[in-house]
Amino acid sequence: ALTLQFVKDRSGLEESSETSWQEGSQRMDFGAAICFGGHWRADTTALSTVRAHLVEALGLDTFGVFSGAAGGARGCSQAARRFRALLPNVRAVRFVEDLSREQQWEWLRPSDKLRFYATTRIPVFFHGSQLHLFRKQSLCLDLLTEFEHERGARYARVLYSRVDQIWGLVHPPLASLDAARVWIPCDYSFREDCTTNSGGYWDNHAVTSRADAEIYMRRWDLLRQGSAHLLPGMDGHAFLKALLVRQYGLSLGWFLPVAGLSCCREKWMCTFPNSTVTCSPDGLWRIGGDNLRVYQAARNTSRKLASGGRWVVSIERPDRLYVEGGHSRRRSAV
Repeated sequence: ALTLQFVKDRSGLEESSETSWQEGSQRMDFGAAICFGGHWRADTTALSTVRAHLVEALGLDTFGVFSGAAGGARGCSQAARRFRALLPNVRAVRFVEDLSREQQWEWLRPSDKLRFYATTRIPVFFHGSQLHLFRKQSLCLDLLTEFEHERGARYARVLYSRVDQIWGLVHPPLASLDAARVWIPCDYSFREDCTTNSGGYWDNHAVTSRADAEIYMRRWDLLRQGSAHLLPGMDGHAFLKALLVRQYGLSLGWFLPVAGLSCCREKWMCTFPNSTVTCSPDGLWRIGGDNLRVYQAARNTSRKLASGGRWVVSIERPDRLYVEGGHSRRRSAV
């Protein structure tokens, strides 16, 4: 019988950043940064909300690693300039080519676990989108680490997010999010657990401490090392849960969403079926499948905040951040 033992062990994960800081030196982590990663899906409307309600609102330094910019090297240069023009405080941005399936296997081969990986539902045999994302998250964290050495100090908080999200209103203030937890958006308004099939491990946005970023954004490295804890049939959400909770024993927190994926454009090659037509009436939000619940929750949360509500940590559940006051229904004109 196969027995899996989950051990909290950070070995091998922080060599790129943690061990390079001199031991015994006085260091004060300060500020916050955000890594954007994934396929380049730039929509001016979505990015304007990202700028106002996320980057500027939290005073973040910005980093990005993307693929999928059309037009070769010239297209990548144009996309990089657009990224810098549309978002403030851009410290580094990089465009890469996604690995082919054969290249993915070659990169993962040293782990000596290819046959086992093939039993999971992380879609290596489909389009590899999650593996592409894991790689770009790791590369983005590398860029962030390089800049930390230039500035002479590490960031206190690190966020991960996507550029193709619509933000209905301002992100919760970082001061309201306990740094000892990894915070993930979750709609738990009508039941104890999150309403989407991610089970509370929605992977489009997260707020972490600097140390925990070396876990959340190093899934690619763990897979290459062969040290990622996976089970047959495990999908990306279950993998994230196993990584954060089982393998590394991190504490999590959840806050009501104020953002959701923007309506897909045909050239974006979104993976969700019919995602180019399943859009909200205003043409801004993606509402196919579980995206509908996220859209409804983000809309309701935003309306509460806009009508005087405020973010509050639950007294009974310190791992829950909710909105106190305000109302979620749009008032009719009198």
